[in-house]
Amino acid sequence: MGRKVREPEYTNWFEHIDQAGGAVRWVIKSKDFPANTSVQSRPKVRNGAEIKLDVLNSPRIQEIIIEQAKARGCGKELVDHEAKEILETMAHDYNLKAVRVIGAAVAKVIRQILDGIYVNFDQLRRIRELCKTDSVVFMPSHKSYLDFILLSLMCFDQNVPLPAIAAGMDFMNSKFMGEALRKCGAFFIRRSFGTDKLYWALFTEYVQSHIVNSDRPVEFFVEGTRSRVGKSLFPKYGLMQVMLEPYLRGSVYDVVIVPVAINYDKILEEILYSYELLGFPKPKESTSGLFKAMNILNERFGKCYVTFCEPISVRKHFGLSLHRAAFVCQPDSQFVLSDREKRAIRKLGHLIVREHNKNSVISVWPFACQTLLKYLEDEHLEEFDFAQLLTEVKKQGILMSKMGIELQIDKSLEEDLRYYVALHDDLFAPIDHTKETFAMKLLDHPIEKSGAIDKQVMEKSVGRIVLSNYANKMMHEVADSALISLVLSTIQDHKQNVVYSKFIYLQAALARDFVCVPGEEFLSFSAALKQLTQSKILEVFEDELRILDLEAVNYLGGLIKPSLAAFNIVLSVLQECGDRYVTLAQIVTLTQLKAATLWSKRIPSIRASFLSTDPIKNAFFTLEDYKILIKKGLNVKLQAKNYEVIYQELDKVVHEFAAYLKTPSATRNRL
Repeated sequence: MGRKVREPEYTNWFEHIDQAGGAVRWVIKSKDFPANTSVQSRPKVRNGAEIKLDVLNSPRIQEIIIEQAKARGCGKELVDHEAKEILETMAHDYNLKAVRVIGAAVAKVIRQILDGIYVNFDQLRRIRELCKTDSVVFMPSHKSYLDFILLSLMCFDQNVPLPAIAAGMDFMNSKFMGEALRKCGAFFIRRSFGTDKLYWALFTEYVQSHIVNSDRPVEFFVEGTRSRVGKSLFPKYGLMQVMLEPYLRGSVYDVVIVPVAINYDKILEEILYSYELLGFPKPKESTSGLFKAMNILNERFGKCYVTFCEPISVRKHFGLSLHRAAFVCQPDSQFVLSDREKRAIRKLGHLIVREHNKNSVISVWPFACQTLLKYLEDEHLEEFDFAQLLTEVKKQGILMSKMGIELQIDKSLEEDLRYYVALHDDLFAPIDHTKETFAMKLLDHPIEKSGAIDKQVMEKSVGRIVLSNYANKMMHEVADSALISLVLSTIQDHKQNVVYSKFIYLQAALARDFVCVPGEEFLSFSAALKQLTQSKILEVFEDELRILDLEAVNYLGGLIKPSLAAFNIVLSVLQECGDRYVTLAQIVTLTQLKAATLWSKRIPSIRASFLSTDPIKNAFFTLEDYKILIKKGLNVKLQAKNYEVIYQELDKVVHEFAAYLKTPSATRNRL
């Protein structure tokens, strides 16, 4: 497990730039983008104006325009004008000449800030062939602004038609950057459509027009937005349904989804993310503004790995499980899915996220961050010695190897660790890297405004949240094994069926923190158990799980325990507030305040990184899934959704969690 980057499978894209004679020569090379020959009625690729015209004249849009005119009591011309304005704002205006100009500038910047971009180009060349016959949809992981830029650059490099990219409307805050992206194929959509039927129809028709006519591939981020926490986010189902509708209606023979895993040694926005997770308003999403704010041209961000995963044929994936005949007869303005069909589509979204994780490249740095959090947070040390860090990471590397998890080690573990410490030295007090060992002390980061939470705590939490985000990058590899280990270390009954029941309960509780595939709980448990037994951490004896390596069990359980501890603070806040109705904003603020108070008192297992809003929101929405928080209209005063707290059910979860937050009680089984 874990993706290992090796030659010749992966090539450094910078070599292509050098072979061409520099960024300018690379970008002006003649291109041979293949046209899709499967759509006989469209022998040529439509330009932006033709796509907009086709969308406006489609039966779906004409029907919704007439419907909206009647509903509003106005003339059709007025709604028609509104539809044209929406499309003008939304649509891309792809232009190859502009792509070349922008591409040269972007390539120079990326070459200056990164040490290399490693890509499995053979796979991308296979995908180029698919573009000739199939409707292709790229679905990359989303950790940075750079994701869609890098994907377009790699496609340009290999003569793959540049995708039409679904981008947030926020990018249009910078007119220059917005128009530059539009010329490169980006189309802009609102973050939320609400009940705007006209907008929904235009967005749906615009996307599906690209898929049906195969003008160029489409690019969606299945997570919907950038992950600011280093791990995958819960997939967004609405985009999946829009993308799959043409296949289900029989408008296309197949849709081919290409998951793309993109991993960075250092995220451009790492400090920005930390501030956002503390609740500070994010700046306008202008890439040029970000570059200016971070002064990135004077920094290094290490290496980047772009992995094009195995394409997923929607036709083969669903087979006979989704019958298309029922959808073909539905009117264009309707697309009604049964609960079973919705579950099947949602599961596909989770499978795509799993592909991202399966193809992730994991370095030694996440393990170093896990170690630093353990000592600087859990044990409240002020600094940590590099030599001791190296010792701990070596032990973890040996354990991962036993578990079949490959780490990306370029030179040696020590040399790589020194490289990553130097790459992230802006997190620490000045370090003399020439020394054999040195003290690592986290820097405080300035907070302009102080509110209810102590300013000093907030300043200390910034760097700790950054470490937590990097530590999360390895959790998908061990989450299930860690859940089993935590159960074994906290309950006395180790019968396999008992452990399994506890496992599925915890996996569901943390499903928003560690995305899993619904309906495959037993497969997840079996795979994790196999991993633990093959690595001699556990053995199965007469349907009982026996611990062979207690140190490994305690370590793995300790990896997942902070997530439960953060969830538990949300539970205690809900219990203590005693209000019948709450809002998400209230619970976020109260949880941050309580976490800060507990951390200041140096309460064991409480971390300053718990101030991050992400785990708080995940816990909140999980409780909504459990029907412990039930949506009850609008809080007019706060202009936020009201949720009723079902305290009887809440108490049950609190009781269940209590067992897993105690000191480990497991001992090695006597043979």
